[in-house]
Amino acid sequence: MDLLAPRGRVANRLKEPVDDLTRGGAADPLIGRNAVGNVRNLHAALLLIDDIVRNVLDNVRNCKVRASAMARISARERHKDELIDAAALMLARAPFAAFSREALARECGAKSSTVRSYFPDLEWLKRKAVARIFARVRSEIEALEVAPAATVHQAARSFLQAFADLLGRGVYVDMLRVLVRESLVEAWVGDLYREQVLGTAAAALAQHVRAAGRRYGTHVSLRDGVGETVLGRMEAAIALPTLLPSWHGCAVSDRSAAVERATSDTIAGTFAFEFAEAA
Repeated sequence: MDLLAPRGRVANRLKEPVDDLTRGGAADPLIGRNAVGNVRNLHAALLLIDDIVRNVLDNVRNCKVRASAMARISARERHKDELIDAAALMLARAPFAAFSREALARECGAKSSTVRSYFPDLEWLKRKAVARIFARVRSEIEALEVAPAATVHQAARSFLQAFADLLGRGVYVDMLRVLVRESLVEAWVGDLYREQVLGTAAAALAQHVRAAGRRYGTHVSLRDGVGETVLGRMEAAIALPTLLPSWHGCAVSDRSAAVERATSDTIAGTFAFEFAEAA
């Protein structure tokens, strides 16, 4: 059976047998009427099946159209995402004032008209790209591997050592360059730093301190602002010098000294009480 045949083509082939049976039913009226009824029922059933098949085929065609449209949208979104990544790299290297959609198009080998159609608002594009720079640093902080420690002192030192290692990575230096260069003019850059970077790192430090305290039945917390202060000083000692033209690398002894000072300041900024007392 040709499922793609025009509606009723197959079913209409039964018209001639129906007519023949109608004419021949005169010889035996009962047999003729039964046969005609059966054929007519079959004819109606085939018409119904024909409609069902057509609906199925229409749905398949519609699904293909929607899938094709979704594929085009998905490709567009992937391209936009790649352009935002490229914009983030450009903004990490050069001032905001030097950035443009035309420069982004040249950098990526794309058409300026395409970039403009994707990002009609240049300010939105800048903020989206810069937010991605800070979000990457936040992800790095959240992924820091810190082994469980037996004491609060060890817990603080382990986290601060891992954070010190992060301070020397390119992803952190790129973020810091944007912060130092732009935050005095663009207040929202400073807000991103405090929320995505400093706040995330301070919360992680406090969490490790609390976890170490719980291991021996004591609630240990950091006083408000201690984590941000400690981490900011570490950043100034280890990461900020990398932005200076005369910088030739941080000595291991200097980094270790910064970690030890930060650990001492962290411990000095804690307070503790027994769980039973807290209850």
